[in-house]
Amino acid sequence: MNDFVAGEVLLTLRIAFHIITVLSILSWTSDHRSRFFSSLMAFLIAGGSLAAAAQGLTHFYATVPKVEFPLVLLSGAWCIVILMNGGNVAKVLHSAKRKLRLGR
Repeated sequence: MNDFVAGEVLLTLRIAFHIITVLSILSWTSDHRSRFFSSLMAFLIAGGSLAAAAQGLTHFYATVPKVEFPLVLLSGAWCIVILMNGGNVAKVLHSAKRKLRLGR
């Protein structure tokens, strides 16, 4: 597999991870949206992922040679974390806070 084809595959994976992350966050529903910081983080994650996916799609062939494997791994890992929590960013943050014993 040449470098260009590998770049296309990696960029396609990264775009897919971003789109799945956005859809997962947008599909999460609850009557309790009172945690400002969690809502802000969800907005930033979804917005950043949407922007990254749009950038990858609109500048696909210009971006292919510059795709970095570690960013694809990070995008995939973040996608998995969000998916495993059903798009609930507050749950991810609360779990991390509890494990690190931050706050109460």
